[in-house]
Order: sequence, then structure tokens, then C-alpha cells
Amino acid sequence: MTGLQTDSKRTPAAVLKLAHVAFQMGAIDRAFALYEEVLQIAPENSVEAISAQRRIVLSVPDWHARMMHDQHRNGAYDEAIRRAIKPGMRVFEIGTGAGLLAMMAARAGAAHVYTCEMNPAVAEVAREIVIRNGFADRITVLSRHSRDVKPEDLGGPVDLLISEIVDDSILGEGVLPAHEAAIPLLLKPGGQVIPARGIVRAALVSTRAAETSWLDHIDGFDVRAFRKFLNHRNKAVSGDKVTRMASDPVDLFRFDLSCPNRVDPAQTTVSLRARGGAANAVARWIALDLDEHTRYENAPDANFRSCWEIPLEPLAKPILLAPDDHFVIHASHDRAGIIVWV
Repeated sequence: MTGLQTDSKRTPAAVLKLAHVAFQMGAIDRAFALYEEVLQIAPENSVEAISAQRRIVLSVPDWHARMMHDQHRNGAYDEAIRRAIKPGMRVFEIGTGAGLLAMMAARAGAAHVYTCEMNPAVAEVAREIVIRNGFADRITVLSRHSRDVKPEDLGGPVDLLISEIVDDSILGEGVLPAHEAAIPLLLKPGGQVIPARGIVRAALVSTRAAETSWLDHIDGFDVRAFRKFLNHRNKAVSGDKVTRMASDPVDLFRFDLSCPNRVDPAQTTVSLRARGGAANAVARWIALDLDEHTRYENAPDANFRSCWEIPLEPLAKPILLAPDDHFVIHASHDRAGIIVWV
């Protein structure tokens, strides 16, 4: 790459500096190759080795580990994958992470699984995990974004598409454009998609997790104006035992991931039917219909701790509702994120 040549000595310090430049220029694959070179040539525990290792580690979000520890998520995917796989099937997965879903597909009997990962450091570790688990002959890890995968990379269109590139709004990791690009190009006509649908749901809740937004007077000073910076950072988690459902849940948006370019309303207004009692926030969460039989949902009253958090929209002040009272909320999405307001 022009402007990114090392000197002939290739000292750890020189290679590390070059890696930083490549990273800043957006040449991510080149940068990580150079960081790996630093680890090979620098003395263990040297400043250069520690710096290179730290940059690699910081590039990998910690939610990867949280996702793998979510046994309800894992079980739902495994059930749907086992149901979908037929002998001789070829599978393409978008966003492999550690390779867990790809290995589930291989274990279920797929003839071959092709999976992609845009973070080169994660892709390399996924290859190592695949080898350690005995699937090197049936799983191919491609170190690239799904938009850069061509049919010939997969031996032609595949029978099944699997992905898990959703965040707590469904949309934040680009699931819709990724599926829109992959399905017509990489999936056979009539091929199955897992998950089939993503649903965003909402309800009134009473939760201690919203209380940090209720700034009022601190040490005699009125600081209420600061609330606007905090309201959209409040989150609860399913199974936290401090969040109570104060209304029946409703669906805000439903996204057909098998046909992601289908037009769906970008704004909605819904009425929440109260169950009675106090409420101090509107919670929204996700449900994934892996197929027609299996759903994963991280509702506030779920009996497990999900890897996905539950965003909260705190009310201006707590309210008291009688059973069957109605409370109106609004929501909109731009295919990349969701906002809710009251």
C-alpha cells in the first residue's frame, strides 16, 4: 500500500507505528496484520507487544462474550438450525464472531458452512476455534464484510442463510441492508432465513433502572435541564428483578428478515393498556422469530438474563394507573435505529 511501507529493519516500534497509521487510514486488514507482526517480533511484555495486543483487544466488543453466555439465545438458534438443516445443505452465515452458529449448523449435518467476519482479528480466532472443534473440513471462514462476498466464494447460492447481527433495536448492526444484499445474490430461491422476523415490542414498566434520569435539585441547585442528556442512556435487563411490567406489551415494528426490502411503516402510535399501579418508564425490547416454531424474546419479565439490554424512555415523573387505563406512545425508525417518545 502506498505510503505504508516499512523500513528494512522492521523493528517492533517501526511496525507498530505503521500499524497505527494503517488503522487510522481505514486499512483495517493491513493494520491487524501489522499488529500481529509486532506480537511475533517484539519481546514479550514489551511496550510494543502490549500496545499491539491492547489495540487488537479493544477492537473486539465485549458483547461477543455476553452473547455466547446467553443460553436461551443459543438454545433458540440451535433448535431452529437443527430443524432447518437437511442432508447436503450448504449454509452461509453473516457475522460469525467466535463461530458458534456456524458450528451448530455443521453439527446439525450441513455439508458445508461458509461464514464471514469483517473484523480480521475475530475471523482469525474463529478459524482457530473451528479447527479445535474438528470442523475445519466443513466450515470456511471468510475475513470480509458480507457485502464483499460473491456467489463463487460459496460455490454458488446456498440453501440456508443464518445471521445474528441485531442489537437491542434489531436494526443497529445493519441487519436490513445486509439481508437485502445477501438474499437475492447468495441464497437460492425459496431458501430459508434464520431468523425469519425481528419484532420490536414495548410496555410501561416500573423500574429502578430509570431513576438516574430524575435529576431535580442537587445540593440546593436546580439541575433538571441535564435530564435531556440522560434519558436515552437508561437501560434495564431481563430477569433483573427490579423491573415490573405495568402494562400489556405491544408490537411497535415487525421486520421480515426473509424479505427485508418489504415496505414497513416508519412511524407508529400505539396505546398501552395498563395493568394497574405505578409506572416510570416505557421499555422496549426485541423478539426474534427464528422460524415458525421458535421465538427468543428478552422481555422485562423474562426469567433469564439476556445478552441484549432493554432501552428505557423514562417518564417526566412517575404515574399511577388503574387497571385498563390507556397510555399513548409514539415510535419511529429509520432502518438503522428506533426512537420512542410519549
